[in-house]
Amino acid sequence: MNLNKPSTFFLVLIFFFSSCGLGEDTYTIQIDNPYNFDIEVGSNSFVGEVIDAYGSKTITGDVVSEASLIATEVGDNTILGSTGSTGMVVFNPEPDQQYRWTAGTHTVRSESDQGVDCDEDGYAGPEFDFQIDSQCRAAYIYDCFGDIAGKNAACDIYYDYGQDVWVGSDPFPDCPYCD
Repeated sequence: MNLNKPSTFFLVLIFFFSSCGLGEDTYTIQIDNPYNFDIEVGSNSFVGEVIDAYGSKTITGDVVSEASLIATEVGDNTILGSTGSTGMVVFNPEPDQQYRWTAGTHTVRSESDQGVDCDEDGYAGPEFDFQIDSQCRAAYIYDCFGDIAGKNAACDIYYDYGQDVWVGSDPFPDCPYCD
């Protein structure tokens, strides 16, 4: 088996995670993709899934001790993560509970912890160039979930990169989620 091929790596990863001691109780988790590309999510509590760019998917998982979530770009074996994060998160799901995770962040939240609806419909930032405004979208998701480091990293990229390539006649648009 050639583990240098990204697809082989991910398939092995899915097999490993899907074959680890699965429990009988289940939980649900909504996984949000803040990226402008499709991602694959692997876990030791459910079979791997592909999530479309800027999309989300609700998945039922088996309750296991130290459930792990890993996100990679489709066809790539590089683990995605915010600055200072490994891109892999471990949490302990409870039976019949609902959770939410933004891929690449280091925090899984229970629905009762959120107090806020973090879906894409709530985004009220600029939409002018998907490579630039996707960073503002990421800041929205990070802010919604309380991931300050992720939000700040996305905002830094939004303003640093965005202002370097901005060609509009008006001033560069502000991202309302950046301080």
